[in-house]
Amino acid sequence: MDLNAAYVRGIPNAYGIEITDGRQRLIRALAYAFKYGCIPSVIVFLERDSQLSVIDGHHRLVAYFMNKGTRLRDAIGSGGTEFDPTLCKWIGSYPEEDG
Repeated sequence: MDLNAAYVRGIPNAYGIEITDGRQRLIRALAYAFKYGCIPSVIVFLERDSQLSVIDGHHRLVAYFMNKGTRLRDAIGSGGTEFDPTLCKWIGSYPEEDG
């Protein structure tokens, strides 16, 4: 994910340029997940042609995937609440345009 590359690995891309507080947003989402075992709030998607696009929650979604595996937990050690991999989401859609 480009967002992960920008804020975790420090690779310059559009996320790092356009969202000046992006790293802090990701850190807050990760801290929340560590403390409460879930992602703060829902992730909002838009479905079209059987594909999902993230509308709101990019940073939370990256935090979700970082917590879903064991690598992050192994790296930061014990503590925190066990992570619940259930993703709270809202999926909207709109009809195909005729034409």
